[in-house]
Formats: sequence, C-alpha cells, structure tokens
Amino acid sequence: MARQSTARRREVRKAVTRERIGFVGAMRDKQVTWAIIFALGMGIFSGLIALSARQYVGVYIGARTAEPIISRVAFQVLNIDATERRRLNAANAVPSVYAPDTDLLEQLREELSVFPSLIEPAQQDAPRPYNLTDEALDRLADYASRPDGQQQWENLIRTFLSRLYTRAIVSEERFATEQNNQGRLTILHPDPEASSIAEQRGYYYDLLPVTNTEQIQAAILSAARDLDPALRRPVMNLVIQRLRPTYLHDEILTAERREAARDSASPQIDQYAAQQVLVPAGKELNAENLHLIQSERARYRELAPIWAGWLVTLGTLGITTFIATCLWFYVFSFKERVRRNPLRGLGLVSLILVCQIIPALAVFLNANSYAIIIVTALASGTSAIILALVYGQRFALAASIVQIALIGLSLKLSLAEAAALLAAAGTAIALLREVRHRSAIVRAGLYGGVAMAAMTALVGFAENDLALPEALNTIAGLTVCGGLGIALAGVVAQSFLPQIEKLFSVTTAMTLKELNDASHPLLQRLAQEAPGTYQHSLRIADMVESAAEAIGADGLLSRVGAMYHDIGKIHKPQYFIENQANGPNRHDKLSPAMSLLIIVGHVKDGIEMAKEYRLPTPVRQFIESHHGTTLVEYFFHAAKKKSEMSGETTSEFEFRYPGPKPQTREAAIMLLCDGIEGAARAMTEPTPVRLEQLVHTMASKRLNDGQFDECSLTLQDLSTIEKSITKTLQAMYHGRIKYPEKNATDQQAPAPRLATGKVERA
Repeated sequence: MARQSTARRREVRKAVTRERIGFVGAMRDKQVTWAIIFALGMGIFSGLIALSARQYVGVYIGARTAEPIISRVAFQVLNIDATERRRLNAANAVPSVYAPDTDLLEQLREELSVFPSLIEPAQQDAPRPYNLTDEALDRLADYASRPDGQQQWENLIRTFLSRLYTRAIVSEERFATEQNNQGRLTILHPDPEASSIAEQRGYYYDLLPVTNTEQIQAAILSAARDLDPALRRPVMNLVIQRLRPTYLHDEILTAERREAARDSASPQIDQYAAQQVLVPAGKELNAENLHLIQSERARYRELAPIWAGWLVTLGTLGITTFIATCLWFYVFSFKERVRRNPLRGLGLVSLILVCQIIPALAVFLNANSYAIIIVTALASGTSAIILALVYGQRFALAASIVQIALIGLSLKLSLAEAAALLAAAGTAIALLREVRHRSAIVRAGLYGGVAMAAMTALVGFAENDLALPEALNTIAGLTVCGGLGIALAGVVAQSFLPQIEKLFSVTTAMTLKELNDASHPLLQRLAQEAPGTYQHSLRIADMVESAAEAIGADGLLSRVGAMYHDIGKIHKPQYFIENQANGPNRHDKLSPAMSLLIIVGHVKDGIEMAKEYRLPTPVRQFIESHHGTTLVEYFFHAAKKKSEMSGETTSEFEFRYPGPKPQTREAAIMLLCDGIEGAARAMTEPTPVRLEQLVHTMASKRLNDGQFDECSLTLQDLSTIEKSITKTLQAMYHGRIKYPEKNATDQQAPAPRLATGKVERA
C-alpha cells in the first residue's frame, strides 16, 4: 500500500507543472528589489566610511609606532618647529619702540617760552621762581627789550628741547626691562623745528631712569649749553620740577613691527628622500611627526597614478558590498520580518552604519587609543544588544559579525582585536535569550565588559613587546577602556529601549510584561465591563502560552495577545454568551444577519481600542486575526434554516470573519485555542479522551479550512500544539471529589465518587 501511494505521488509530481521564476521574475519581487537596494546602499556608504577612516588610523598625537614609518616618495615639507623658531627670532630681533611724551614736550616749550616775562615780578621784589639770579634777570630783560629778542629766545629753547630729547628718560620699570633684555631699542625723536619724527637706534644703556636725578641734571645742562650761563641753572630747575619720563613704550607699534618681521621671515623647507625613515619604531607621535606623515601621504597621492586610487576605492567598496550582500542574503533567507518590511530594513542598515561611523569619528578627531577603544566597544556592544532584543540571538550574532568586520576594516583591526570584540558581543548576546527585566540588559553589558577586558588583555600580551617599559601600562589602560565600553553599551541600550522599539516597530519582553499586568487600564475595563470575557481570556492565555513554548515560539507575546484579543467585546458585552450569566440571549430577538454584524464587529472595535490605548503592533495582530476567516457557524446555520423556509439561498462567504488569517505561529495558536476553549466549555462531560478528540478535530478543521496557510506553522508544530492544549485542558477540567451534603434526616452520606467539570449537586 505504501509503495502504491509513493508511486501515485511520483506520478502527480510529474503531471503538475511547476512555475519557474527566472531572474526577471525575481527582480519584479519587491522584497528582492529592496534587499538589493539595501545591500548596495549599505556597501557603498560603509565603504566610503572605511576609506575616510583608514588613512587616519594610528596617526594621532601620542600614538606609539609599532613599526618604522618610511617615506614612499621624495617630498619636501615645511619644518614647523624650525620655521617657528626662525620667526620668533626675527620678531625678537625687532627693538622696542619708544615714542616721545608730546604732552610733556608741549608743556616745557610753553613754560620756557614765557621766561623773559618773568622780569616784572622780579623787579617788584616778589619771590623769584626757579632761583633766578640778578644776572639771569638782566639777561631775560635784555631778551624782552629787543625787538627780535623773543624770537631768539624761542630758537634757543627749541634747540635745547631737541638736545634734551636725544637722551631718553624712561620709567624705572621700563629701564629694568630693557636692562634685562640688553638689546637694541628704537627712539622716535621729535624734531621741534621740523615738526616731524626722527627715528634713531639706541641701546639699553642709552636710557636714563627717571629716578636718576644726577645724570638727568647733567643731561639737561649739556642740552642747555647754548644758553647764557646765568640762565642754564633756572632752566634746569624748571625741567626738574616738571620731570617725568620723556619717552613712553609704544606697545602697539612695537607689536606691529615684530609681527611684520615675523611674517617676513622665510620658512624652513626640509627635503626627504624616498625610503627614508620618517618616524622610528616605538616613538610617540607628536605634532611635527603628524605633519610629516600627512605631507608624505599628500605627496604620494599627487604622484600616484589615478588608476591606483580608483583600484583602492574599488577594492574597499567591493569588500564592504560583499559583506553587506552576505548579511542581506541571510536576512532574505531567515528573517522574514525584516525582509517583508522595508522600514525595518532601513532601521537595520542605519544602525549598522551609525555604529561604524562612531569609531570613525573618533579617528577623525585624532582621539587617543583609549578613547577609540571605548567608542568602538560601545558601538559594537550597543549594536549587538539592540539586535538581540529586537530580532533574537541568532540574528544578532550574525549581524554582529558583519558589524565588527566593517569596523575592523575601517580601523585596520587585527584578527585578534576583531575576535575580542566578537567575544564580548557574543557574551552579551548569550545572556539576552529571554529578557523580562530591564536589569538583564545592564547585566548582559557587564558580563560582556568582563569578556572584553579579558580578551583585550590576552590580545595585548600576544601582540605587544612586553620588554618595553610602558607596554604593560598601555595594555592595562586598553583593558579597562575596552571593558568599560561594553559595560556602557548595556546602559545605553537600556536607556533608549522605548526609542528602539519605536524605530524597529518591535515589542520587547519588558513592554509585554508591562502589558500583562492586571492593573493595565484596558484589562481593568475588560474585567469590570465584560467579566466573562476576561475569564475567557485568562484561560486562553494559559493555553496559548504553553502551546507556544512547546514549539519554541514566543510564549510571553502569545499570552499578552490572548489577554487582549477580545477587548472589542467591551462595547457590547451582553451580546456574547460568556457575559450573559444564564440570562436572556439578546440574539433571540435579532435576525441572524444583525447578530452576525455584532459578533464580527468586536474585531473591528478591538482594533480601534488597541489604537486608542497604543497597544503595540504585534499585540494588535492577535486582535485582528484571532478568528481568521472562519465561519460564524451558529448564525450561518440559523440563517440557512431561515432561508430554506423562505426559499432563498444563503452564502457561506457572507458569514465568515473578514480576516486576515494568522501571519505568525503565535497568532495561529491563538486562533486554534479560541475555538477549542469555547467548545470545551460547552461540553457536558469534558473527559480527557473527549478533550483530546475535540482538540484534534478542531485543529484538523482549521487546517482544512486554510486558516494556517499564511503562517509558518508546520504539521509537526501542529501536533505538538495539540498535545500541549490537551494537557492544559485536562488540567482545567480535572476530576474532583463530590462532597456529601448534610440532610435534615440522619441518613448516612453516600461514599464519595469522582465527578468531572463542576461539583454535582443533589
């Protein structure tokens, strides 16, 4: 018999023509098109990030070179330090500039010009100013009496002041400063006769401090040598009384001249030959080394042929595109949720690219090795934790391999360094199998940090020269930073969990657990306004959760979906049998068509309430598909019976739920359990055998009706689900002891016997 059946199947396969989908047909599939777009876009952008970051890797101030850096081409470079020293020397060579105190000069000129007029108060026996003697007064009277005497006197005063300003009198502070510098200085001498400024060079020892009265008096007398001897002393006394620095330091002009000298200094250009060592091994890079390396690279790009740069770009983009294609091939094969939703695909690509950009930015900003390892560990760890929460452990591990490969390509990581990142990410992912508490995310990050620290230390021991005195300190610092980065990833992922759920349109276990709380406002309404439906949902939740866990589906999601699947009955609870409490059936007064509208309408009402209370999309799917496109049999048969009496026909299609059919295994289990629970509750004697038959009959009925066509439920899964539901029903409707009742007479109570369902009553 088996051979005949096998032969029959073989003949059927030969007779049935299979539709072959060629390349053109595959390209017309939107899912294939989106996968190609995402793979190419991710590969190109990731390649550009890698190309931009690779040239800066390991080149920052403070980095220690593992190997000598050798010039590939001959080039010349501006020696920054030498040029700066040359410019500084040129600026320092410019002498300080001292400008005359013109206010003092004008004051002295005015007071000395009126000296001849002092003769009148002297003749009146008034006190003589400036210790004028009789001889001095006679000389002044002579100047005052002659017609050209005043002009001659002013000429003498002009000559006197011009000579006086040839020797600069400065403040004590400026004198000390110039004495310490022991350099030249510039004196801008005013020429009273020409009303111009004559510039002259001097030295620090040409200055006179304003406190050195003795030398200043000698200088004044020397400047007044053309005056009559009797007038020299009074003129000196006048100047001494008004004495203050005759020259002031002109800071603005000095700075301008020094800046001009600095700018005019020629730069120092150093020549480097090809194959010359630019930086020896084991040296910490400074600003000069960094400039040297960048200059060599710029010259190399100028001399390199164009095709060489294009080949480098092509190779890098090819690698990243191939990696992205592998990821999307995996997505297309095993992750239907991402494949069927372009927004989720965009979110996945964005997450991977952002986590690749973060370490690249640290390199662009010339961060040190400690900062780079922190942000790299943080980026890879955060990506791994988010993907584990959103799409599960297996997918998160595959995506983390791709993520770390792209980061390694951007940062030129060695195989051991990439393995350290993968070990840390894998450890964090392994601890996120079922996350029902937010603290589990932080704990996963901490354990991942421990793994990262251990692997970083091992990589450091394997790849560094431990004979160097600073090697162990560097390894210790990198170990701490690596562990800290992964530990922070758990905190970051936990902090942004609501935004992550919204971005990827997923619901995590923490949110589901919050929705499963009986204090939720919607469940409170259901319990108060439709208590029978609430109890029905509780029984369904137990059945669905056990069945889902039996086949490896999401038990928590199934339970939450079961709790909310009938919330639409809140609007008209008395039209559903579980809420009537043995009261009158309101459908007895309605036509089958009207009753159908009310019954089917609870699905639409439930969806509206789910949107109002902002239930997540996975929970809404249970509401809209928990009846699929099944037939409302009771009212269909009532309508059919009524139509036969009137001679009309009734279409079965009109009495079916609008759907959709279940799209997931969890929703399919919900549909099956919903029908089974109602049928089991209607049984008068729910014995274990009858319950098992009921479950199998209902499962076969739903299967033959095509309700499981659009989900990934297999026959093996269906068999496992039947066993789980049967076991749960048997626990609900287990046998109980019938307790004897006390009668008014002293009749002996009968021996207890087993009863099923409810306790039997006399």
